[in-house]
Amino acid sequence: LYIASRKGYENLVDELIARNSDRKIANDYGTTPLMISLYNGHLEIANKLIDASPLGELNIKGQQSNTALHYALKLEYYDVAEKLVRRGSDLYAMEGSGLSPMSLAIIKDNVSLVNLMISEGYQINYQQKISGYLRTIGEPELQISWNPVAI
Repeated sequence: LYIASRKGYENLVDELIARNSDRKIANDYGTTPLMISLYNGHLEIANKLIDASPLGELNIKGQQSNTALHYALKLEYYDVAEKLVRRGSDLYAMEGSGLSPMSLAIIKDNVSLVNLMISEGYQINYQQKISGYLRTIGEPELQISWNPVAI
């Protein structure tokens, strides 16, 4: 399933999902089929994997402690990010640089995702420091460096 998701073999992914293939199997860096499909821009496959996965699988932490929601936000796949938020993805999960999905949505100035996270139960009084200061919508953009190991 991992290789099919990485290569974009949609029909094979469909068959493997139908046969209940293990969606949690990851590469040596912890990258799951869902994460690798996002990384390679195979959004149809990513959506199928989201639909077929229980919540616990959506919150697996991979390389640099990124979840699938971190991948979707960093790669600016906002429709997928919205779907993951609606499915109940962990909005407080911290990736390797200490950024939560809410922090990434704010940094990307994606007001609709920020509002969606709040409507899905994000505690608005929860604050997270980013580079020594609290980031709010409208502040100058913070540069994020994200260089995953070749997968």
